[in-house]
Amino acid sequence: MTEQKLIKARAKLMKGNVGMASMLLNLDLVEDSSFDTLATDGQKIYWNKDFVKSISEKELQAVLVHEASHVIWEHPLRKAKRNHEVWNVATDYVINAWIKYDLNMELPKDGLLDRRYQGMSSEAVYRTLMNDDEALEDAIEEMKSKSEDS
Repeated sequence: MTEQKLIKARAKLMKGNVGMASMLLNLDLVEDSSFDTLATDGQKIYWNKDFVKSISEKELQAVLVHEASHVIWEHPLRKAKRNHEVWNVATDYVINAWIKYDLNMELPKDGLLDRRYQGMSSEAVYRTLMNDDEALEDAIEEMKSKSEDS
């Protein structure tokens, strides 16, 4: 039933986001409870059944676009020797700002989102987080508060 919800959300993206949806069709969907939400390695999308159940179909569509964006924007390849956690936070900020403010899609409430990162590259956000203790602390606090709200 949960996998059907995921497949249906992906299919509905074909109506308005054909390019993004076609990218999603190339990524195998793999149920994996070791992830809290959804994740990608650039070849597969790993999904947590409880998370998929807990969000609306519109939110699920936005999360699927989020995961496809990591692949399209080559985040796994561009990471290089950067700190994995900080790079992931930077890329999430960039993607979520684009999804929320440019695409006007509905994201789940627990995602990282800060309007100041709208339109920035992941590299620029990463530099900000690495060089500005206050910005990094803000990101850490946002992650903590959202995980406590869950």
